[in-house]
Amino acid sequence: MKNKNFYGQCGNCVYSEPYKAVGKYNKIYCSLRRWICYESDTCKSYKGAYVTTAVCSILGKENFEDVLKDLQELRVSIMEIDPDCEKLLKRYDEVGPIIGRQLQEDYNKNKDNSLAMSLFKYYIEPTAKMIEVKDYMGAIEKYSAMEDILEDCFHLKQMDYTNVGEARLIKYKKRSK
Repeated sequence: MKNKNFYGQCGNCVYSEPYKAVGKYNKIYCSLRRWICYESDTCKSYKGAYVTTAVCSILGKENFEDVLKDLQELRVSIMEIDPDCEKLLKRYDEVGPIIGRQLQEDYNKNKDNSLAMSLFKYYIEPTAKMIEVKDYMGAIEKYSAMEDILEDCFHLKQMDYTNVGEARLIKYKKRSK
């Protein structure tokens, strides 16, 4: 599993763009903060919650700070320390930034936030509520369902397994112990 300090590094979110000025290698332009920075773990915007952050940004991120923190905490405090979650995190780190960027680009193009509202209402908010009552496996499964739908929607579907299937295997394994 990757070092938890990796998550949230600049360059892993919909706001980051390579900075291509001559002599300015290994720098990222952050369109959220509107500055150029080296890749570092100082970014407070994402911490691995690519889709959630994109959705909350579209809906007005300042209104959803608690939800973002809950989902980031689930990842850092529960999933990153559980070796059983490694496969889910690896897959999410591969497709999450792509999905987050696509959501943001679609919104910027169409100015239609209905997809973001639906994702928040049916997946993100219920996931956050499960985290509040410490139903971590339920939260992982719910969020995984959203990931599967978005992977299918954006034609990023993996053939070897589904996120929900993997989450259910983890849940079953935990119950068997």
